[in-house]
Amino acid sequence: MKLIDSSVWIQYLKRPGDESVRETVSRLLDTNQAAVNPVVVMEILRGAPGKKAFNELRENFKALPLIPISAAVWDLCCELGFELKTQGITVPSADLIIAASAIKNNVPVVHRDRHFEMIAGCSSLKTEPV
Repeated sequence: MKLIDSSVWIQYLKRPGDESVRETVSRLLDTNQAAVNPVVVMEILRGAPGKKAFNELRENFKALPLIPISAAVWDLCCELGFELKTQGITVPSADLIIAASAIKNNVPVVHRDRHFEMIAGCSSLKTEPV
């Protein structure tokens, strides 16, 4: 299983978008390896171009495994944010939550966002940039 970040979903859903991203996501979907978490779903749904697209996306995401955000994830999120801050690095809170949920569930993050590489530099986060 792999947690696909919104930075990748955006390119996958965009037309024409990036063909290599589309191939990566399609492969993960076809092999039942694609997963999301609530933050990723929220980031995509809030940007839906209309109610019909919102409803279709929501139903499609419901079919994917959902990586949970537990109390332990929140705890790790705080630790990661603090550790990065001590190194002079600031990343969006949403990325910290996504990274912490991936670490706690031992899944890599498939992304197009440099913040995940920054987080990986001070943690056990596994990343797969596309």
